[in-house]
Amino acid sequence: MNRETRRFVESLPRFELDVIEISGDRWDDPTLGFRTYRNYFYPDFDICDAPFGSEICDLVILEQVLEHVRSPARALRNSLEMLRPGGWVLVTTPFLIRFHPQPQDLYRWTADGLRILLEEAGFRQVKTNAWGNRDCLIADMTPGPDWTYFDPKRHSLVNEPQFPLSVWGTALRPPIKTTTAKVMKAGVWSYFLLSSLILANGEKSRVLRERPWSLRVAGQERAELLTFADPERLRVSIEQQESQATFDIQLNRDGYEVAKNGRYRVTMAAKADAPREMGLGFSKGGEPWSNLGLYRVLPLTTEWSEFSQDFRIASDEDNARIHFDLGGSGISVELSLVRLWKVAEDGLIAMSTSSPSKPKNLRTSSTQDILTWRDRIVMEAAAYMEQGETEPGEAWLKKLENATIDAWTLEKTDPYLSRIARGRRVVASFDPARRPADDEVVIVYGNYPHFYENVVVNNPIRRHVTDFWSLQHDKVEADPRWSGIGQIFLINLDMRMDRYDATLRELASMRAPFDRVTRFSAIKPADNDETELGRHVACLRSHIEVLRQARANRQEHVLVLEDDFSFSSDIEQHLTDLGAFYQRNYDYWICLLSTSKYGAIQPKDDLVSLSFQPVTGTAGYLISRAGIEELLPVFEAAVERLAMKGNLKTDPADRCWSVLQPSGKFFTFRRKFGFQVSSFSDITGDFSRDFD
Repeated sequence: MNRETRRFVESLPRFELDVIEISGDRWDDPTLGFRTYRNYFYPDFDICDAPFGSEICDLVILEQVLEHVRSPARALRNSLEMLRPGGWVLVTTPFLIRFHPQPQDLYRWTADGLRILLEEAGFRQVKTNAWGNRDCLIADMTPGPDWTYFDPKRHSLVNEPQFPLSVWGTALRPPIKTTTAKVMKAGVWSYFLLSSLILANGEKSRVLRERPWSLRVAGQERAELLTFADPERLRVSIEQQESQATFDIQLNRDGYEVAKNGRYRVTMAAKADAPREMGLGFSKGGEPWSNLGLYRVLPLTTEWSEFSQDFRIASDEDNARIHFDLGGSGISVELSLVRLWKVAEDGLIAMSTSSPSKPKNLRTSSTQDILTWRDRIVMEAAAYMEQGETEPGEAWLKKLENATIDAWTLEKTDPYLSRIARGRRVVASFDPARRPADDEVVIVYGNYPHFYENVVVNNPIRRHVTDFWSLQHDKVEADPRWSGIGQIFLINLDMRMDRYDATLRELASMRAPFDRVTRFSAIKPADNDETELGRHVACLRSHIEVLRQARANRQEHVLVLEDDFSFSSDIEQHLTDLGAFYQRNYDYWICLLSTSKYGAIQPKDDLVSLSFQPVTGTAGYLISRAGIEELLPVFEAAVERLAMKGNLKTDPADRCWSVLQPSGKFFTFRRKFGFQVSSFSDITGDFSRDFD
């Protein structure tokens, strides 16, 4: 939580912020460089009684205080009053945290509950999140007078969404008071809002929403488009510059309709972190991207400078664009109040980007036409949703049926799920035939591509299994025969997302409890160690860290999977065997889901056998709490020997644990649950296809 909230604050123009913190002084940090900082301590100053002033600050921080005040709703409304238009509130609060009266402890909210509280107080652009896991929950519930602090040797920072301990949110006071510029046109006053264009004709005003800015980053360049509390201000943060081509980092806004030989003017303010040049152009918004009459190289300094460039249009264009070429330099740039004007005889006319309409003929529409239509749908839906108007927002989202659905579409529309649900339970299922009841919104996870049924306006929603952690659920359905397993660890190298996706698909086919799945980022070999020995050492260390996490979480039984495990086709038989295993209450340490085809195996009963194999495989195994205590010292000793002496015959993970086999508590299922799938092995450096 602390990292995420600090990242948010650092994204604001903090050197220009007047900040008030209630209740505490955690944000009294000179490195943040706030223009002013004040703090008020509750209950000495009661935020519920009245605001400390009207429009006196740009950021209000309610740090772990909302749960203690008598009326959280009044506290938020007073915070809204204290903020200047366009200012932000940052709220942090506990959820699954012990009772701690200071002087009283009254409330708890989930992330969705906090969002609703902020929206009802009058805030907009509300974003909430939560973090927690079993490890932290158990530590917090351990008796003692003091709080438990994070110990990287004992605790995990992996987020388990079903155990939220901390909840936080950010929200904007709408910019209802704005600076206006007045321009005379045919005897009618037109008012130009900073965030959008309002045309006032003496009857009813209508808002023309501007198209968003887009940042093009090519090659090896790395840059990010950042926004501020002031919606008219942009920053292009350049993190890596390799190319000298100015257009390899390019900021664009398209959608302008202009006429041949017309006179136009671009105005703006700009500055840079250090002196540099910036290209300003006006061109076609699609291929062949031809220039339409303006290209200038502008000098930038560290101070805000105003620019005004007049030009004449070379040809008619219904989708022209303003673009800023920012490549060829590693110096970041900020822009503000970028405007396009038409120069008329009786004054200036503000030009707004047009709202793209649905393509008239989908069969002949270009990819760009359909993407542009998609962008408008998302933009219109967002505008309604941010104003709390769910039905028209939902109607716009349904138009996505004939538009492009990709990761960007889902990222921008997923946050509206809770509003569309309207109090219905959001249920995660892995059954393709699952249908929602009247009080449910069902998300079916499986092997699905990007298509319209991904969008949260559907019911059921169909999503790829990797999206499970992108959405919040009230209930996660799983086959009850998994009930004996407290946690599933999936060991996966960051560079092998292909294997991660595949193993999640395997777990989905087994109707596993995804709310108990924890991905462990596999440990990489030491720098420059490309040997098979180095990879075995890294593999063993990964298993050690997983077992340490499982021990810290105090799980009775866990499943450990490597990312190349594949379940065989007998799914129902495997689930029956899994359920029977825990019903029989075996006294075991380790039970392999699958083992090598070679070596001695002695049947114990109709379900499991005892393994006496020198080499077994570690692709998938169940382990008890007692087994963790036995196996950890074996692995820890083996990794030291392996790193020092490098004996690959006895010390890798799937060999060293054979010392536990004489105990009679080292099992393997008689009917193998699966095997290592055919794939490239990062340990052996070769393609593996052993069906074993």
